[in-house]
Amino acid sequence: MSDRFYSDDKAVRGRAGIFDRDRGGRLVAFFLADPTNPEHAPRTARVAARALNIAVTRPTQGRLTDVQA
Repeated sequence: MSDRFYSDDKAVRGRAGIFDRDRGGRLVAFFLADPTNPEHAPRTARVAARALNIAVTRPTQGRLTDVQA
């Protein structure tokens, strides 16, 4: 099974973006380019897409209201 979220470095007019395969490739987020570090936005998009995939595949452990402080 492929990941639900994926990043693409050049999909949004040269900006790095995160897309949702389950919604037909819908754009979820994009990251502006950093003029001093051109690799920063694509790297951030890859890390964020990986985190979203982990979040949606992790089984929930109870309801969100059951969180104890």
